[in-house]
Amino acid sequence: MRIVGAGKEETYDLKGPLMLSDFMEMAFAPGNDQLKVEQWSPQPSPSVDPAVSIFENIAGGDILLNHPYESFEPVLRLVEEAAEDPDVIAIKQVLYRTARNSHHRGRPEKGGGERQAGDGVGGAESPF
Repeated sequence: MRIVGAGKEETYDLKGPLMLSDFMEMAFAPGNDQLKVEQWSPQPSPSVDPAVSIFENIAGGDILLNHPYESFEPVLRLVEEAAEDPDVIAIKQVLYRTARNSHHRGRPEKGGGERQAGDGVGGAESPF
């Protein structure tokens, strides 16, 4: 504790692992705004032309999106356009994490062929 300058009054002995998820409350607690990183808005990707179908964009070459710096909108467009396309049989993707207020959660299943549970967005097997 000498390294950080904390004394016995500032430290606690715990039996078991530290629950780091409990610290999330601190990030949203009022006060100490000077310690928070300024929020920014994701920018549109220069690789995606919003005037044409996302499928046309992909046909023009591979697209690399850098999240969270670039907008997630092209991914949402891909899912929405695929859901509307009668030639699309299934939409399968893996989401690492989504926010509670994500625009991607609970998208309705639409479009072409027979859908199987877990194949579409928000399917029965989706943990989100």
